[in-house]
Formats: sequence, C-alpha cells, structure tokens
Amino acid sequence: MHPALRLDEILLDVALHVPSNGDLLTMAQLCRSTNGPAIDVLWSNLPSIIPLVRSLPSDLVERTERVYCGNTTPQSITQQYKFTRPFTPADWAIFRRYSSRVIKLRGAQSMLSKISGSRRIPITQKVDPMVFDILLPPLSVQPLFSKLRDLTWVDSDTEKEFGFLRFLCSPSMTSLRIRPINFSLATWSLISQLGNMCPSITIFWWQHAMDQTHLPDNVIKVISNVAREWVHLRSLTTPILDFSQAFKDVSSFKSLQDLSTALDGRRMSSTMRRSFALPALSNLILRAPPQHSMETIATLIEKMSIAPSDTHSNVTLRALQELIGRLPDLESLIIAIDAERTQLKESDLEMAVNAAGLHGRNARTVKALFCLDLLDSRVSEPNIPIIAAFLSDLCINADWLNYWAFTGAKSDGRDVQNDASTQRRRWDEIRKLTGVMHQVRRQEKARWTGDSDIQCS
Repeated sequence: MHPALRLDEILLDVALHVPSNGDLLTMAQLCRSTNGPAIDVLWSNLPSIIPLVRSLPSDLVERTERVYCGNTTPQSITQQYKFTRPFTPADWAIFRRYSSRVIKLRGAQSMLSKISGSRRIPITQKVDPMVFDILLPPLSVQPLFSKLRDLTWVDSDTEKEFGFLRFLCSPSMTSLRIRPINFSLATWSLISQLGNMCPSITIFWWQHAMDQTHLPDNVIKVISNVAREWVHLRSLTTPILDFSQAFKDVSSFKSLQDLSTALDGRRMSSTMRRSFALPALSNLILRAPPQHSMETIATLIEKMSIAPSDTHSNVTLRALQELIGRLPDLESLIIAIDAERTQLKESDLEMAVNAAGLHGRNARTVKALFCLDLLDSRVSEPNIPIIAAFLSDLCINADWLNYWAFTGAKSDGRDVQNDASTQRRRWDEIRKLTGVMHQVRRQEKARWTGDSDIQCS
C-alpha cells in the first residue's frame, strides 16, 4: 500500500469521492485501513433514524408491515419498527458505533418505493414512539450523535419525539429544520431553549400547520427571542417575527442571506419610521400580517437597505499583479480594480511590478495577445500615469484592453451614464499613454540591441 494511504485523512477524502454505497461497502471490507473512513462516509448522511434501528440485533428489532389496498391492488405500504426488549451494553455499543459517525440526519421516517408490475408502490418506514424513550441514555453517557451538524425533523407529533430532539441538539449543530404538527408544552420548551443548546446555528427553518396569522403573544415572543440569539444566521425561516424588536435585530445580522417570515402587525405602526439594513440579503419573503394590506410590505421594503453594497471593487494594483503572476499561461482576464479611492505613488507601482517576484517570475508574465477586460474599474485623474506605467510594464497590448463597455441608468442619485463617460475618457487616456510607453520601450531597446520588438512571455 502506498504510504499516503496510511493516513486517515487521505482515505477519508478518497471515500468521499466513491460514487455508490455498494462501492463504499466493498472499500470497508477491503482491509482494516480503509474500513474506518469508508464506514464514516456511509453513515455520515442518513435519510432517517431507520438505518440505525435496523443495524441493531434481529432479536431486539421487530418490523410490522401494513398494506393499504384499493380494488385488491396494493396502493401503499407502512412499515413500523419497535424494540422487543431492553437495551444491553452490547446493543448500545453497536448503536454508538454508527450514530457517532452521523453528520446529517433527516427525521424519524423514511420514504421508499418498490416496483410491482408496472406500478410504483410507496413505502413509509417509521418507528414506534416508544423507541424514542429507549434511545434516551443516562445523562452521564457521552452523546450518541457526537458529530451531528445538520438535523431535519418534520411532521413530529409526539411528546416522545421532542424529548429525543432535545437530546440530539448540541453546541456543534449548525443547521436545524423543524416542522411540528402540534404545539405541546414539550414543543415550546424545546424551542425556547434552542439558543442555549445550539449557539452555532447558521440555518434555522421552522414552520407548522397552525394558522400563522393568529398566534398568541407568548408564541411570537418565544420564536422572536430565539431568532435574535443567532447573530451568525445565514438563512432564517419562521412563521412570524415580532416587528418591534426581533425584526430590527435580525435585519442587522451581517451574514443573513435568506429571510422568510410573517410580520406581527400589532406593533408595526410604531416602528415603520425606522430604517432596516440587511447587508447581505439575497432572498426575502415577507407575508403581510392580518388586517394589513400589501402596501404595508411595500412601505417596509422602501425603508430597507437590502444588501447595500459598495459596487466599487476592492482589488488593488498589487493584488492584480499577484494574480497574474500566479497564472503565467493566462490568456484573458475579466476583473474590476480600484484605482480611484486612494492616490497611487511610484512606490505602489514598484510594489505591484515586483509582486510577481514572490512567485519566481518577473513582472512581464502575460502572453503577447493577452486580453484584459477591466469592466467598470474606476480610476482617478492623478492615478492615470501610474496605471498606464503598470499596464505598460505588463506588456498589455492596447488593442486587447477593454473597459466600460456598457451604459446604465440612474442609481443612488448619480447619473451612471455621465459617470461612465468620465471613467471611459480616463481609461482612453491610459490606453494612449500605454501605447506611448510601448513606443519608448521599443526605441530604447533598438538603441541598445538593434531589435525594436518587445517580447512578452
């Protein structure tokens, strides 16, 4: 065996690229070295808790099956699993061997199907509610799902399931999706403690079948308080948010990209004067509260500053040269740079030109027909000579330099059309200066060598 394959990290990476579970099983049985990584991948993503139940001894697990027929033809099948005796230490060892590898778990039910003749018959696999009682180990025992990061649990309708969910939630979890059918004390107890149990949540999805427009105040408060605690949220879906405080706090989260909720209309009038910043938002779904028309949502959106991004590039001259220096065979590049907000000096040009030297190359790394499109790169008047010298040193052919090839409408009170004309004029001047500098280089080379051709690598 190659020495690299003795490293678990390498074997795990190999296992992650194995296309089928059958091949992973073969890999697990191949030798002792590949067994662990292959089993890790096999059990990392489970459609439900059913595979874990089925891994237990046959004298512990019993399966019953009910076939639903229509006109004597099977229409669907329901399979239920239950335990027939108490757990033994050996049973716990088997369960823990696999549960400790689970990273993503999707609920208590599995949906399968089988082909019967020309028809596909759906199969629902579920567990008896008593199973969740048995799977709650003593508090002193280490967690059964120590690697769990992503949990989806929908259509939960028993107290026992929520007791088990409380046990699954841990500080390591980053994604949680829940859809309870009813709202018992166990449900609200779990929701109210999620902020403490799972402080690292970045994705939270919670919906239910209850009428979301007539939720009591205590329900709205619980949901809103939990959402406010996860300041690193990237995606949030909730039935409702308290508009007076929670929506304001959530809208300030710098990482929030997706938001779907209804607004608590009872407190909207006193807060519509506020402005709401959603700095990273890309998807927004807002449902109008009761007794409020869609005009309410329109007014709110007018007060939002959704993803108020500075459309100017932050790529510096030196960063551009380092990028080009790492790609000696690059034939074309489309990128925007910033040459406007800070005044460049000769030292900046020297740093940019020498940046490629960090990678063992000189500054002239591009091909003779290298095409550079600078999009809407901005340049100030004082920086024009520095940029021209930089492009000249790169041997950029002026005929293969593109910029500001589009026009726009008004934005942020500034006439983009006029601004584009100003920037295009400045880049036209840079193009001319670059051509002049190429001419000077050819003349200098001819004076010393008799050859006026400038060779770019």
